Amino acid sequence: MTIATRIRCVLRGCLIVTCLLVAIGCGRKEGYKVSGKVTFDGKQVPHGQVVFVPQFDQGINGPPSRWADIVDGAYAADALLGGSYTVTVTGHDGIPPADAPARGKELFLPYKQTIDFPHEDTTLDIEVPLTK
Repeated sequence: MTIATRIRCVLRGCLIVTCLLVAIGCGRKEGYKVSGKVTFDGKQVPHGQVVFVPQFDQGINGPPSRWADIVDGAYAADALLGGSYTVTVTGHDGIPPADAPARGKELFLPYKQTIDFPHEDTTLDIEVPLTK
């Protein structure tokens, strides 16, 4: 076997492996979409954030966290893997007075809960409870 023949065989093998890897990767989805509404005291939260932190001790291997802005009571995040997450919600009135941050007055203390997400796109509506 000549050197040219060996090189052609190696290149063909590399091409086949590359095609297989591309075909496998093209069918795989990198996470799922989570969207929903956020309410507090029965009203939509005008402005805020929803932060998703995976519970790594539950076997989730992925990005360290994801977040989504709340705009007029709605949010949407993508690239979440299924499994257990700590979900933290912050909310503001969206009216920036001169002596407050641009996002406005805080409506409630950060609200946390643990959610087990399915391995598919899902809707999660969050009702932040009144604190006593």
